[in-house]
Amino acid sequence: MQGSHSINLLVAEGTEIIRKGMETMLGQYKGIKTYCARTAEEAVQVAPHFKTHAVLMNYTLPGLPAADCIKQIKERVPQTVFIVLMDKKCPRTVHELMRYGCTGFISTTATSDELYKAITTTLRGQYYFGADLANDVAVHTIKKLKKATTPLPFELTNKEKQTLKDICDGLTNKEIAEKHHVSQKAIEKRVHNLLVKTKCKNRAQLAWYTLRNDIIVDPEI
Repeated sequence: MQGSHSINLLVAEGTEIIRKGMETMLGQYKGIKTYCARTAEEAVQVAPHFKTHAVLMNYTLPGLPAADCIKQIKERVPQTVFIVLMDKKCPRTVHELMRYGCTGFISTTATSDELYKAITTTLRGQYYFGADLANDVAVHTIKKLKKATTPLPFELTNKEKQTLKDICDGLTNKEIAEKHHVSQKAIEKRVHNLLVKTKCKNRAQLAWYTLRNDIIVDPEI
């Protein structure tokens, strides 16, 4: 995440009233500089110019398909994170966009606080799913990928599996520690060990690895 530094946010929305509404909603938060694009092609062009950190885009943005837009911006600004606004539940679409590097998904009816949380969460390298999308996406992803899974080349303890579940839920190390009444250092060490075991580079990849291999555990474990 950018910390105390400014977050360069590209708002990609074809409808002017919605675009201006999002700018107004996010204007109350310090450290966010917003830039706008009315089409996917325009977003691809302006993203590198403004050194964009995050893109908040409507799935129905005019022009290129959302997946192509994400792909082209990623090629130009690799570290950019994407949050896609969706007006209906569509796990298949979410799954497709995840393949192209999108890590945030929220409803078009999201509040300003949820928009802000989605931006800051994805900038920390984590996935973010709006409350009305999370369950459907998780269920669909697991069912779709279950047939392709193979046995893991290593053993995972129940605590490690629970930590993976917490990461998928978007919790920070501090929040995981507080939830299970353990030290933050213990969680940091466990997450580090999971990164080494799975050969993942960050928490977002850990979340994807967990879903891909169907290793989310029940809450009681």
